[in-house]
Amino acid sequence: MTPRHPRPIPAAPAPRRPVSAGLHVLHGRTATAWEAVMARTLSPGDRVLVAGAGPLGTIWAGVAAHIGLSVERLDDAREAALARHLGADRFGAIKAVLLVTGEADPAAARRALDACFHDALLLVDASTTPASAAPEADIVIRDPEAGLVRLAGRPACAAE
Repeated sequence: MTPRHPRPIPAAPAPRRPVSAGLHVLHGRTATAWEAVMARTLSPGDRVLVAGAGPLGTIWAGVAAHIGLSVERLDDAREAALARHLGADRFGAIKAVLLVTGEADPAAARRALDACFHDALLLVDASTTPASAAPEADIVIRDPEAGLVRLAGRPACAAE
């Protein structure tokens, strides 16, 4: 019997360059992008604020908790409520505000962050609103397929 030799592992393909300085393309569903972005920009134990009480906010809170982030939920995502909550964070423990454009307004969140002089990142899921670019966000996650499905008038599928 001849000794078995392991097959050589093929070399990983060279990473693609980003399309532009601020745009990176991740292949996969929106949850994959959320997990990758949170894992690369935040550390386990960091506090994040999920603004909005909708179903997608609940999913993103679960993804954040899964990767070890400390999650706070704020069901009232209006500007005044966000400003009150962020203003109470006097030591900057909240590292990021996560929201979905259909459940909260990114412009209101940015105004609340600016009014409180808060350094938290603003991460926005703009998949539910295809025309939204959310220029006030630090990081925008879009799923063009979900946006196209929503544009066509059919309900978006949660899983394929």
